[in-house]
Order: sequence, then C-alpha cells, then structure tokens
Amino acid sequence: MAAGKLNSVNRSKTGFTLIELLIVSGLTTMLLLTVTAMFMTFLASSANTNIRRILNREGSYALNQIEFLLRNARSVTCNSSSSIAVTSIDNSATTLSYTTPSPSRIASASATTTYLTSNAVGVENGSFNCEQAGDKLFVNVSFALQKINSADAPVGQPETFTTSIQVRN
Repeated sequence: MAAGKLNSVNRSKTGFTLIELLIVSGLTTMLLLTVTAMFMTFLASSANTNIRRILNREGSYALNQIEFLLRNARSVTCNSSSSIAVTSIDNSATTLSYTTPSPSRIASASATTTYLTSNAVGVENGSFNCEQAGDKLFVNVSFALQKINSADAPVGQPETFTTSIQVRN
C-alpha cells in the first residue's frame, strides 16, 4: 500500500495538468492577437503617412511651379475656372489647366505638355479665379489631390491646396 501511494504522488508531480495547458495556450493566444492587432494598426498608419507625404510633395511642387509662372508673368488671361494662359517675360506662352480624363492632372502646356502632378494622384475641384483690384491682378489657385491606386480608384482622404498670387507685371 505504501508503494501505491508513492506512485500516485510521483505521477501527479511529473507533468502539466489539462487546466494548466489550457490557461497557457489561452494567454498565448491573447498575446498573439494583441501583437497582431498592434502590427496591423502600425501598417495602416504607416500607409496613411506615406499617402500624406506623397500628396504634400506633389501638391507643393505643383503650387511652387504655378506660383513661379504667375509671379513672373508678363500677362495672364483667365480662360475659365479650369484654365489660365500665361505669357512670360520672354514672350513664351504657357497654358495651365486641369485635365479631364481620369485621373485628372494639372497640365502646363507650352511647346509641349508637361504635367505638374504624376499618375499617382488625381486632382479634384481644381480652379483658377482671377480678381482685378485696381491695377493689380490676383489669381487664386485651388485644388485637392487624392492618391490613386492601380485601378484608378481614389485612396484615402483628399488634401486641399490653395494660394493667392499677385501677378507682378
């Protein structure tokens, strides 16, 4: 009888019980789910940050080019809210416009057409508004950029860019 008690005591101390294994596996599963959720949140915020960076870079470049052309223009003719003609100091003519095919882009057409925005972004609600104040001409430029995916579908929220430029000449 003493030998039977000794075997049952040794057997209970040699392994894990089913309850212990269930608790450890449950805690491990919760830990893995938490880490996975944190990683997915990090990936989503990283993608949003990357989209904002692209939109800011492209919008700033387009605004800088438009401001340079308008500030150094000899004359400006407002054709419509989506197109403006600029004659530079050297008498070269450039037309700034918002294109209509999808995705819409900002075009600068002189001898050749160049685009101020890439295919990676689309332009929404672009407008050129000319205002004469005495002998000074002000051009208000406004557009919104939105990231475009490979299927020409918008991604994320649009970023709006606006500026007002006084034509010097």
